[in-house]
Amino acid sequence: MRANALILTLAAWAASSCGGSPKTKSNTPSAADIPYVVTVWVQEDPRMPKEVVFKGCAAWKAKKVTCVEAVEKAFADIRVYADDGACVRNDDMGTPDDPSDDKKRTTLAWAYSGGDIKMMMGCLKRKDGVYDAHQFSAVVTHEVGHQLGIWSHVPYPPACEKAKEHPSGRKVCGVAVMNPYYDKDVTVVTEIDALAFDVRDKRYSVLSSDVPRKDIPDCVYHDHDDRP
Repeated sequence: MRANALILTLAAWAASSCGGSPKTKSNTPSAADIPYVVTVWVQEDPRMPKEVVFKGCAAWKAKKVTCVEAVEKAFADIRVYADDGACVRNDDMGTPDDPSDDKKRTTLAWAYSGGDIKMMMGCLKRKDGVYDAHQFSAVVTHEVGHQLGIWSHVPYPPACEKAKEHPSGRKVCGVAVMNPYYDKDVTVVTEIDALAFDVRDKRYSVLSSDVPRKDIPDCVYHDHDDRP
């Protein structure tokens, strides 16, 4: 874990922990009908089709978040890059509910508070040079969720006692795209994700016009696939 960084993991089971233009802001979780517009810039790279990235971002329409393309990077709320850095693999002994888990985790993506998302191209699933669009868009959905302010992962039962509590009285715990483990069958924003969105950290959300900037990662995704 890097200093001051919140380490997140993504697996297939993938483990994770895991300002821009003015917008209408919601100060209370109950203001569910307020629409948001998020501008997204995608680095030009044939391995990273824009339609796949925007499909991942569009999953947040469930919370009335609309993602539109930014013409220039400087004016984007969220910026998605292709990163060709080395594929880092390490043991993750801190898997919730299974401290003996020593599966290998391969970094899939990094998210930085302030809007940057870096996709680790050498680590994402691919066949014959074509990337798995299903996984790619799911990673984007999860990472965009962090940029919206959901920096804490949604836990699974039975760890619900440690989960955040929604103003409705419900625990933010259960099946969610923001779970600490990626599941290929969970690629949509679930009811639990909606609760997590309501109690998001507005101080570090691109939905706020004044977002603190950092140059360190707040989210790191890992995959435990045993690819060579």
